[in-house]
Amino acid sequence: MGDPKDAYKFYKSNMANLDKSIKKQEKEREEPTKEITVPVRIKSEHKDDWMKDLNISIKVNKISQTRQLIDIQVTDAQDPQVLYTVELGDQEFFTLKHEQSLRIEFQQFPQMFIEMLEYCNNNLEKFDKIDDNMSHRSTISTYGCLLHQTNISEALLIIQESTQYRQLNHLILKIKAASDTTLKNHLSGIVKEFKLRNENFQEENNKLNSLLDKCSIDQKNLKDELMFINEKQ
Repeated sequence: MGDPKDAYKFYKSNMANLDKSIKKQEKEREEPTKEITVPVRIKSEHKDDWMKDLNISIKVNKISQTRQLIDIQVTDAQDPQVLYTVELGDQEFFTLKHEQSLRIEFQQFPQMFIEMLEYCNNNLEKFDKIDDNMSHRSTISTYGCLLHQTNISEALLIIQESTQYRQLNHLILKIKAASDTTLKNHLSGIVKEFKLRNENFQEENNKLNSLLDKCSIDQKNLKDELMFINEKQ
């Protein structure tokens, strides 16, 4: 007959191992992609501006030993059919860097991009000292993210810094609404992710039920043994 304490320890050990396994799988899937949820002001030609939390992700795809592509996606957790994308290769990034006077290199762009999104997410207030004819004044600046829908298939993703004097566009990316094929692949990935999570939860639930059954049997056996001892006394 098993000891209920041993069964409980076995249960805790298995649940801990299962939790580590699930977290490891999720980490392995998420490592190639950096994603952040950002409050975005959406601007359209046909209606008033509105705010929406959007997921913005960036990852680097290695095409060959010498060529990489930066892949940026904008999605909406509440609407899986929302998908904007842009890919930046060496040449596209060189053009972007030249046009917008960026002071970083291709390899530094993903980290810089995430940092600016974090500023937007935290509505970061930054204090800058301005030297103007020997007078010093403190100014507060805030970061924000804007999605300007220029037409049905294209938009501008803009990261802005606002002060009491003006708005500064730190980065402007031309993004495109996904094609039917890309959108289908995106939706398929969401379904696969949901199925995988559901399978993990079902496996966890089955193990939990099995351990509970074992604990119930052990408890019953223990009660029977105690009753037998009491009767003998």
